[in-house]
Amino acid sequence: EIMGRHSNIILTDANGKILDSVKRVDNSVSRIREVLPGEQYQYPPSQGKANPLTASVEEVAEKLMEYDSSSSPEDILSKAYTGISKTTAKEICRLAKESSKNNPLTPDDIASAFVNFITGVKNGNFKPALLLDNAGNPKDVLPLPYGLYPMERLKIFPSFSDALDEFFRERDKQERIQQRTAHLSRILKNNIDRCRRKLELQSEELEKAKNAEIYRLYGELITSNIYMIAAGVSEISVPNYYQPDCPLIAIPLDPAKTAAQNAQHYFKLYNKAKTVLNKQSLLIDETQEELNYLESVAQSLSICDNEAEILEIREELVKEGYIRNRSGSGKAKKTIPSKPHRYVSCDGFEILVGKNNIQNDHLTLKVASANDIWLHTKLIHGSHVIIRTEGRPVPDSTLLEAANLAAYYSKGRSSANVPVD
Repeated sequence: EIMGRHSNIILTDANGKILDSVKRVDNSVSRIREVLPGEQYQYPPSQGKANPLTASVEEVAEKLMEYDSSSSPEDILSKAYTGISKTTAKEICRLAKESSKNNPLTPDDIASAFVNFITGVKNGNFKPALLLDNAGNPKDVLPLPYGLYPMERLKIFPSFSDALDEFFRERDKQERIQQRTAHLSRILKNNIDRCRRKLELQSEELEKAKNAEIYRLYGELITSNIYMIAAGVSEISVPNYYQPDCPLIAIPLDPAKTAAQNAQHYFKLYNKAKTVLNKQSLLIDETQEELNYLESVAQSLSICDNEAEILEIREELVKEGYIRNRSGSGKAKKTIPSKPHRYVSCDGFEILVGKNNIQNDHLTLKVASANDIWLHTKLIHGSHVIIRTEGRPVPDSTLLEAANLAAYYSKGRSSANVPVD
């Protein structure tokens, strides 16, 4: 990787004397801290922050009281001490609440929790943990499992190096996947936007065509009163025989036409509107079907975690005509089919999850047997989930785990409640 502008790697001997560094810093660059072979290594400037390793309860409590009352304890600790992040400060405050009976917490409560935490750091009581976000992607590396987060979002490692290796490996993998899916995402977004605009226009035409019945009514009422309509009038008011109390209804007329011609004009508008109504209804169904398909592919793309799945989605879009095949031969490249995700429930049942349309079809139509259980999010785009029963009754615990997987691998994964069929 390319190093950042202000980063450096410094090699020292056992006594802290600098042997060499990637970037050498002399007094022309920094008068405060030289980094040169032979010099004694110094920590970077503290930027006015105190050293947490030497802090006492009294000192920390005093700093907490120095700040404005509008500042939170987390902000104060992270601003006052070197190496204390907002997350660590929040964890210290959580530990203070856990151990104290005071509500609200006193500065001494927080200061005691702070010093206890730092004592653990000085004693090397580390248990490196990788923090995952709600989507299962690496978010941070913590010195130990913080109680701020549920254990299912924490992955424990034997060393910081292992945790950091996993963090950067997964982050780089996600970045590579994002780069490879960016083009497909743009194609899908453009087509989804096109379908939505098309649907809006078709819906407007449908609303206009819903006036068909009023045209038929006008035509019939004009015909019923044809001998009472004088020539050259622009409007008539006649009883509406189709309603119980026969209220008067005003009908606009073209004064240049006869009553019979006006009636025929309305019947033509009625027939035209009926044709448009039927046609627009079919067009709307087609557009909605295409929109549903594109959104389902976009959902599948959002949960891709390997190149084989991305290539399958690309091949599908080529086959459906959304991407022009530029291979020259007219044939798509043969790729090794991606495999559905496989899980085993707490009761020992195999659960399979399809990640795209190809996997979903294969699972539902080829893999699943008549005795297996199929799950899918209700009215939400998502994966097909199959519980392989092998003829055994499936307990509720396995059903719940499979339903959670169906919800997680769906468009509704960030919702609090997701209905699953």
